Amino acid sequence: MKLSIVSVLILAFALPVSAEPLKIPASLLIGVHAADLYTTSRALKSTPGAVEANPAMLGSDAKRIVLKSATAAGVIAVAGYLERHKRPKVARVFLYTVSAITLGVAIQNARVGR
Repeated sequence: MKLSIVSVLILAFALPVSAEPLKIPASLLIGVHAADLYTTSRALKSTPGAVEANPAMLGSDAKRIVLKSATAAGVIAVAGYLERHKRPKVARVFLYTVSAITLGVAIQNARVGR
């Protein structure tokens, strides 16, 4: 899990200099994706009968890590595209919105995993 998070961090910090304002929201996105991965894994292991609600994420932890990393990288790539095409506010709002949604999912996972 650490390797994929590191690879996504590298992607976030490898944004072009013109995308410098996206580093903080991109880092936040990576953090909440990591929290979602951790809380999902914890909830599935500690709660009898708990299942992953997202059919794409069913399967092993490794599959979830790869899909989450790809999702985060894709979101960061879209934000970079928006930034390069003169839409910096939209790019930041997009990153913060996806982060907020993912944080809500992580919080729900944490509640289930108690």
